[in-house]
Amino acid sequence: MTLDVMIVTIGADGIKRVAAMNLPEVEEVRYIVSWQMPDGISAKIPDVLKRSDVMVCRHDDKGVSRNRNYAMMKSTADVCLVADDDLVYEPDMLRNVIAVFEDDDTLDVALFRYSGGSGKWYPSYVYDINRLQKGHFVSEVEIAFRRSTVAGTVRFNELLGTGSPVVCTGEGEMFLFTALKRGLRCRFFPTVIAVHQGISTGFRIADRPGVLMGPGVMIYMYHNRTWPLRIVVNAWRTARRSRGGFLQALQDMKNGALYARRFFNPDGTEKSL
Repeated sequence: MTLDVMIVTIGADGIKRVAAMNLPEVEEVRYIVSWQMPDGISAKIPDVLKRSDVMVCRHDDKGVSRNRNYAMMKSTADVCLVADDDLVYEPDMLRNVIAVFEDDDTLDVALFRYSGGSGKWYPSYVYDINRLQKGHFVSEVEIAFRRSTVAGTVRFNELLGTGSPVVCTGEGEMFLFTALKRGLRCRFFPTVIAVHQGISTGFRIADRPGVLMGPGVMIYMYHNRTWPLRIVVNAWRTARRSRGGFLQALQDMKNGALYARRFFNPDGTEKSL
């Protein structure tokens, strides 16, 4: 069974970060680097990435979700692993991803965990995902999927994520939401498949409206009748954890919910307006 690690990056500094990842050579593993180069920026592919198991694909699109979809389009492996340009992989981590899918041919989407300095909480047990356990949140780089059942069925919503028009978070949560709506079998494994030093996007204090709009979007998608009460509770919890104010968090989450109602179908895909 083969694995494509789909690394997304942007700009000249981004490709340098990919080069610094020291990607391990592992049998049946290939690295697809989807490299956005907007606004005519010029940069060369570092020599360390000129390997038979690394494919660098340049394009001039914008937005991390579009970048991930571009990498997915280029993939030909049995299994795809979503990745960023600031992770560290070890050979056994990647072999473990492959093994999970080899051991269960009914599995479509797997969520794993990463280690590092974020302090993120994970369940300590394997579970089938109908809805995430309370306190368990998705980071995109924890997602792997079987390409034959997911590609062409689920994609990253390009109205979400860094570089999108309004909402700069939530693309991983929406990917999982759509997979569940499409009837795909999703499962969490408490297995570390990457190292990420530093604070992940999901843990950064929201001082931009587009950050907290993401949770508002997902609250609406899962609870489209009771979302007003739920965002009050979530805004209060967010204000307690951060230096931000309750009213600002409430406004941002409400705007996210209204954005979802206007632009997203019940399965999390984009409406044709």
